[in-house]
Amino acid sequence: MADRLVVWVYGTRLATLSRASNLRIAMSWEEAGIARWGRGSRILSTSLPLGEPISARDDAPTNFFEDLLPEGRARDVMARFAGVSPHDTFAILAEWGRECAGAVSLTREGETPPGDDDGSYVGYAANELDHALRRLDRTPLGADATVGFKPSLAGFQRKLLVGRGASGQWQRPIGGAPSTWILKPDGRVPIAENEVACLCLARRVGLSTPLCELIHIGGTPTVAIERYDRHGRKRIHQEDASQATGSPAGFKYEQQGGPSLRSFARILINYGLANDPIDLLRRATFNVVIGNADAHGKNFSVLHPAEDAAITLAPVYDVIATTSLRPVDRHGSPVPNDPTMGQSINGVSDVTQVGRDDLVNEAASWGLRPRRAAEVVDDLIERMRSDTDAPDWLAAVVARRASTLSGRTAPRAVAHGNRRPPIASRSGSPSACGAETTKGVPCRRRGACPYHTP
Repeated sequence: MADRLVVWVYGTRLATLSRASNLRIAMSWEEAGIARWGRGSRILSTSLPLGEPISARDDAPTNFFEDLLPEGRARDVMARFAGVSPHDTFAILAEWGRECAGAVSLTREGETPPGDDDGSYVGYAANELDHALRRLDRTPLGADATVGFKPSLAGFQRKLLVGRGASGQWQRPIGGAPSTWILKPDGRVPIAENEVACLCLARRVGLSTPLCELIHIGGTPTVAIERYDRHGRKRIHQEDASQATGSPAGFKYEQQGGPSLRSFARILINYGLANDPIDLLRRATFNVVIGNADAHGKNFSVLHPAEDAAITLAPVYDVIATTSLRPVDRHGSPVPNDPTMGQSINGVSDVTQVGRDDLVNEAASWGLRPRRAAEVVDDLIERMRSDTDAPDWLAAVVARRASTLSGRTAPRAVAHGNRRPPIASRSGSPSACGAETTKGVPCRRRGACPYHTP
């Protein structure tokens, strides 16, 4: 059994992992990564500055790397294949860590990570694809050790990771080739048509989304979605909001200790591009209008370009009008539809009770100017209200929520636990704002800064 793992990012040796007490993971930095990106770089994670000492008692490495693994049954099966406990994150990653989300690869000492051009693809016949979907409970993510494909990808929903040929044929990656698409078949509660309708609406109203399709495989409605962390075969590093904020592993809901919208917004303000928090507000508004109560710390992500110090907000994914679903238990009996959001908005946890002023006040708590936040919210609501291509059920949901969102007229600000007042404006050109951030350093935001300019 491996006692050390090497962490590679964009093909560069970045760190070494080892076992620590109580199933934790210890991490030490490698000089090659520091030489390429510089001490203090956030290339791996905004929660793990490159080169800074990490105590063996620090949970930050465990939190980050554990969130590379899936949840639920898929993780249990992966642990069984590895012959270890589902709680032994290090041992599972030793077997399943070569092909992870983004551009992270974990190998044993002496091994090299898969390259973007390694391996090849073999087309699925129609019956083979149906068979692969039906076997997901036994072979998570479509893993096949006989052809060197043992990937890991976070999340609870069943997924098949595939490639796609120029003719549109679905393909099995072999020999280290990266998967480029994700197939998500319907389960006990049908959601595929819902998800594709919401993603298509998001794209039409101006949000960035991956390519997606609704397909049927063996009669099963299935979401086909292009991976946003792949550009062709090139792997692009990414992390989700739980990882970026250093939240405890496995805690993706704010009520459980996962990241709030505000904590994620501060990451974007400190390390992202100028418009990223504006886009985050648009997404929060979109989720409220469609009734998506399942937006949480693993349903927002950022991209880490290889040679750019700034992170960027990843495209929209996993958006579902959850309040329109009809959930059932494992016996098929109806259960109540829970409107409690994964992340509250201005202290409101029920997605059906969030008002326009809650969205504006939430954004103001991040540091956005209220007038600008109101413009963003109103514009997105109007775009959604004016859309004519949504299916009837979704159009009805949008029309109903859009008409009620502005019903609350008196601002109702709610104190956040460690809330700071908006940062005061400083003089300076839009290309070099210069305002002091919460990190105590000058704002280096490129372009017009929506936080610090008058």
